[in-house]
Amino acid sequence: MTDKMYPPSEEVVKRAHIDAAKYKEMYAASVNDPVAFWGEHGKRLDWMQPYSQVKNTSFEHGKVDIKWFEDGVINAAYNCVDRHLATRGDQTAIIFEPREGEPFCERPAEPRRDARRPRCDLSSDDPRSSLRHARLCAYRCCSLDRFCGLLA
Repeated sequence: MTDKMYPPSEEVVKRAHIDAAKYKEMYAASVNDPVAFWGEHGKRLDWMQPYSQVKNTSFEHGKVDIKWFEDGVINAAYNCVDRHLATRGDQTAIIFEPREGEPFCERPAEPRRDARRPRCDLSSDDPRSSLRHARLCAYRCCSLDRFCGLLA
């Protein structure tokens, strides 16, 4: 391990969502009242079934148990990909470099390169439908579809 530090460039700092002071403020809030902090940030996600309890923990000797958003149901593929299609579907999601052939970019809103293979239904408004179709993606050995399959 090294003690050398590599500070971010000015451009990266300008594009950052928060600065060091805001990070410290948020960190303190997460430590001082984790239920309130994570309860608020949990609302940033789309839930198939919203959670009613943010945290359920036990530190009993021999029975440590830590659960977050325990009764909520979430679809990671929907939250990571589908819900962004309307505003960001034309942005590059993955740059894929196959073993053979040329590298290419995958954009969720573009038609699939090989329609004969299983694919993610990224246009569905129903998270349950996206989840069902994303499970097929594990069989495809190609970038964005595999990513969706792993999320599901």
